[in-house]
Amino acid sequence: DLARKYRTKASELEIKHQQLTQLHSDFEHKVHQKELEENRVKKELGEIAMALNLEAQKAQSDMSQFV
Repeated sequence: DLARKYRTKASELEIKHQQLTQLHSDFEHKVHQKELEENRVKKELGEIAMALNLEAQKAQSDMSQFV
């Protein structure tokens, strides 16, 4: 009877360990996806900033031609 209880608890422990490992893996995957998304948005933000800067330079150049 004790041997059966031991096997049952050992099995429960193994299942809990597998669940924890899966949760950890899922969490790491989600973090990685969020990092990729953050990097994509940062890249887009940089591209927009560069475009705004070019527009500002062009506007300044156009204004200096009229003066």
